[in-house]
Amino acid sequence: MITIYPLYEGLSLVPTRAAITGMYKEGMDGYELKFILENGYDCQKGKRSKEIREKCLDRKGKTLRVVVAKSHSISLESDVWVITHLGKTSLLKVKT
Repeated sequence: MITIYPLYEGLSLVPTRAAITGMYKEGMDGYELKFILENGYDCQKGKRSKEIREKCLDRKGKTLRVVVAKSHSISLESDVWVITHLGKTSLLKVKT
């Protein structure tokens, strides 16, 4: 199978329109999101289904958050990971 998307856990990482906009604003591509998913830490804020993953990575004073959901693509005719959210927040500084 030939794919134009990076693979995560054997499935293509397919961005939503909102994720594409976020990737453009942050200057990131799918391979950088794959890096966060593979090397980031679990940062779920609440209970999620087992089909949804949320990973974060701290870099340059910011926390990058990626949320993906397992789905089925009719056009690709296979299961995929859909990138549903990409966000960046500032790390909180603790006063001592």
